[in-house]
Amino acid sequence: MSPSPSDNPVLRVVLSQPFSDQKPGTSGLRKSSRQFQTPHYLESFIEAILRVLPGVAGGTLVLGGDGRFGNKEAIGTIARMAAAHGVARVVTTE
Repeated sequence: MSPSPSDNPVLRVVLSQPFSDQKPGTSGLRKSSRQFQTPHYLESFIEAILRVLPGVAGGTLVLGGDGRFGNKEAIGTIARMAAAHGVARVVTTE
């Protein structure tokens, strides 16, 4: 059986600069939905985490959210980025 095009995900490189206001506290990065919709805002924050988090490659990432606006899209973005970093399994909420 030959692989289908969907079996070969496309890796996309996006150049971005750090955002000076991305300074998480004990409850995470508390920003408005509008702020997270800024181009590459979420991706920049998640990339920083995935680069320093131990055990990413081959590990399991558990994702959740509170269901607010943009939650499903953010989980999808984070899951794709995690896969690009070699995360073996992503567990999400419904």
